[in-house]
Formats: sequence, C-alpha cells, structure tokens
Amino acid sequence: MLVPISPGGVPGVIQFLVIEQNIPPLLSVGLLEHLGMAMDLTTNMVNFQTIGVDMKMVNLPSGDFPVPQVAKDQQDSLGSFIHEEE
Repeated sequence: MLVPISPGGVPGVIQFLVIEQNIPPLLSVGLLEHLGMAMDLTTNMVNFQTIGVDMKMVNLPSGDFPVPQVAKDQQDSLGSFIHEEE
C-alpha cells in the first residue's frame, strides 16, 4: 500500500506491507536511517536531520512513541491519495 506522508510538512510517499493483524504501521529502520532520525527520550523530541524537521513525540500508555507522519493541516487533503498497489 502506498501512503503519502508529510512529516513537518515535507511531502513524500512510503510503501507499507499490509498484514492481517492489529499492529500499527511501523517505519523501517532503513527509512529512519535515510531520514537521519535522532530520538531524544529525555525531551520526547525526534529530529529528522536529512529533511530538517524536529517533532514532539507522545509517550502512549503502551510505552510506544508515535511520530505523526502527516502534518495536522494536511491530514484531510491527503486521505484521498491512500491506495493499495495492484
């Protein structure tokens, strides 16, 4: 499935492998390396050095740290672009 992303307003598209289990979408280590991701768990901040984006993380009760991949002002407009690859 191809999914548009826009962390910090920087547009892109990633491909997700869809499995039939209740698991949230996870970003690959290769993608995170490509984006130059650095995570600071003392401040709950993540920095994507390659694209120059700093973002706040939220610590969920599960212990997970989700990072929004679509800027809030773009969430509605990107929804129609999500599609499965044939």
